[in-house]
Amino acid sequence: MPACAHCGFELEVQADSCPLCGAPVAADGSAGAGAAVIEGPPVAWEDPAVPFPANFVRTYTKIIGGPSRFFARVPFDRPLARPILFYLIVVIVAAFVSLLVTSMLGVPEGFEQALGSYDIGVELSTGAVALLTFFITPFVLLFGLLINSLVVHLFVAMLIRDRRPMGATTRVLCYSIAPYPIAVIPFIGPLVSTIWITVLVIFGLRDAHRTTIGRSAAAVLIPLAILTLLTILYLFFVFALLLSVAEPS
Repeated sequence: MPACAHCGFELEVQADSCPLCGAPVAADGSAGAGAAVIEGPPVAWEDPAVPFPANFVRTYTKIIGGPSRFFARVPFDRPLARPILFYLIVVIVAAFVSLLVTSMLGVPEGFEQALGSYDIGVELSTGAVALLTFFITPFVLLFGLLINSLVVHLFVAMLIRDRRPMGATTRVLCYSIAPYPIAVIPFIGPLVSTIWITVLVIFGLRDAHRTTIGRSAAAVLIPLAILTLLTILYLFFVFALLLSVAEPS
């Protein structure tokens, strides 16, 4: 099956141009031979010639506005420092917005009660809880990035034969964090953010490992389904344990 010489996308049907990067298809069925040469990295965030914050804003809007075209142009053979920095900036911005929202609306009652159940010897105010959450969140999510990379790439390795190294998977996860700030919206924010991020990861893995959308979706949704099932079983176990304790002897 011919692949685009410009972005690596597999051409399943005859077309005049690559459906992802737009490179023209040659007469022999190959793509990219006649495409214009891109000067510098195709992603603004990884282009040293584009200053901050223009590089961040330009990259962010391209991820949100057109993930297929964005990931088709991502250089997956470069170091991970810039993608991880992008990830951290998005996470810190989201944590800061969450801090502002918490300062205005207060800490949820259930969260405050949960903190109160632990005797840490310090009386935590609403502001202290908000600040603590702000400083802890980037570290927690950075650790989560490592775990997610390992888990997702494990399923990538099981489902995709001709795959790139784990760094490509990590790069996809870093850029796919873009919708995370939506999670600060009460009620629907976390759900919308999770679904959006999941869709971005599926598109990203397809281009990162030059595979089909079905295989990339399976690599993402199977571990997500397993995690959901384990969470349900854990909650069921805790609920059953509480009922047994509450029963009169």
